[in-house]
Parts: sequence; C-alpha cells; structure tokens
Amino acid sequence: MGACPAPPRPDLAPAIALAIALLSACGASHHAPPQDACALSAAGAPWLAFTSRRTGDYEIWRARADGSCQAQVTHDPAADLLPTWAGESVAFASERGGALRIWTHDLTTGAEAPLATGDLASATAPAYSPDGRRIAFEGRATGATTSDLYLVPAGGGTPVALAPHPADDAGPAWAPDGQTVYFVSARSGQYDVWSVPAAGGAAVQVTTGSRIVGKPAVAADGASILYARTVASGTATEVVGLELGSGLVALLSSQDDSEPAVSPDGARVALRSFRADHADVVVQALDGSAAVFLTDDVASDGSPAFAVGR
Repeated sequence: MGACPAPPRPDLAPAIALAIALLSACGASHHAPPQDACALSAAGAPWLAFTSRRTGDYEIWRARADGSCQAQVTHDPAADLLPTWAGESVAFASERGGALRIWTHDLTTGAEAPLATGDLASATAPAYSPDGRRIAFEGRATGATTSDLYLVPAGGGTPVALAPHPADDAGPAWAPDGQTVYFVSARSGQYDVWSVPAAGGAAVQVTTGSRIVGKPAVAADGASILYARTVASGTATEVVGLELGSGLVALLSSQDDSEPAVSPDGARVALRSFRADHADVVVQALDGSAAVFLTDDVASDGSPAFAVGR
C-alpha cells in the first residue's frame, strides 16, 4: 500500500501580506501621545503665578497668560502669598508655623521647604533675580520695628542687607540685567521708589510724591518702571509708567488696577484689577489692549508674577 499523500500546503502569501498590512496600519495609528499642552515644558503663552483665595484660604496658583492651564500649586491652611517664579521653583511668603517666612515649591516634585534666611524675625515679598540665582526680599531683624531689603542665594543662606536704613524698605523688583534692585522706601518721609546696586552701594531716590501703592515692576528693556498709585480723589488706584531717562509719567490703566508685573518679553503686563467689582488678575498689552481675565470669580485674586528662565 502506498504512502498517504501529504495534504496540500496552504499558500501563506495572502496571510503574510494581511499580517504586514495590519501591523503597518497599527503602527500608523499609534503615534506617540500628543504632548500635554499644559506641561511646563510645552510651548505656549508665558507662565505666571498668582495668589487666590478661591479655596477659602490664600494659596499659590499658576496659569498661562492666555488664561489656560490654571492649577493650584500650594495646599496649606496657612496663608501663602506674594509668589515669584524662576525655572522649576516658585518662592512665596507664608505664615506656616506662625511666622512670616519665605518658602519654595518645586514644580517638578512638589517638594516644599522654608528658605534659610538667617536669624531674621520675618521674611516676605521674595523676588527671583533674572538668572534665578538670587532672591531679593523684605526682611525684619529680631527686635527691629522696620524692614530692610536683603539678598540671599536662591538655595538659601546668610542674607546680605542692601543699603539698610531706619525707615521701612519693602517690595523689591529686579532690573532685567540683574544689576539693580528697585524698591519702595519711606526714607524720604513718604513712600517712593528707590534703587540700589545689587552688588551693594548707596540707595538713590527714583520718584518723588509718587503716591505709590504696592511694589514697582520694571519694563523688559529696563528703561521704565511701572507702579500703582492712588488717584487724586484717593478712592481707587491706577497704574502708570515712568521713563527713567526723561522722567515722563504715562497712564497705563485707570480701571482700579494695581500690582503690575511685566512679562519677560515685554509684550504683556499682568495686573490685579477691580474692573469687574472683585479682585481679579487681568493680563493685557502695555497699551491696554487685548485684555484677558486670567481669573474671573468672586474670590480675591492678585499678586501676579511672570516666570523667569522658562
């Protein structure tokens, strides 16, 4: 009896072709997931931090200048205030532990820690230098009744006083080149803007009779400063720009705005505004156009600060 014939061998070519087609289609439809538009590294409108009371107590929040990507940064029962942002770090003043101190928050890890500022009784109003390596702040020595201006490395350390004076010095703001710190002082008998070299030296009065409210901001080109002042009637605030070379003062906003902060590219200014009858953060062009309500709720929002080094 002869051997059984082998069964016919199937033609594998169509099956292989189908498998290749399916794999190709699968690969074509499974691209790398799109990047999160709100990731800190993603391209988009400039980032800024601000203070909000929408959760019941003051916390630090972040958002893009177009109003997108809002997210809460700090979560603590104590009041977290006056943020400044450089690279991956947001520094802020906080009453945690019962004393007003500067804290830092790492946006990558979420880690928070108090900034070492020596034996000062209090430290507040931090401002990162343009290169993110130093922090200027307003501090009060133990036993003192007035505050002075200090510099400390961004990682903390022994603070160095800048042009100490018996009068109150407060609200530091850096020039874009990192060579000068502007601040508010009552050393002339009323609060005005002064400047001091970051390397140390004598303070110089910049404004006279400014009626300033809060701290100044410096334009991206360093040629002018912005600040809020009370209007002549004393019932509201307005924001003005002072050209440092000519001394000319120009009105920038008259809608009960304050707390100006200028974007690093110089194209935008963020403000705390009562133009909607409650404290919001508004971002607009320097000429007042293209205004965007970064926040729009009945909670108190303010203290905007654009990120540097991003």
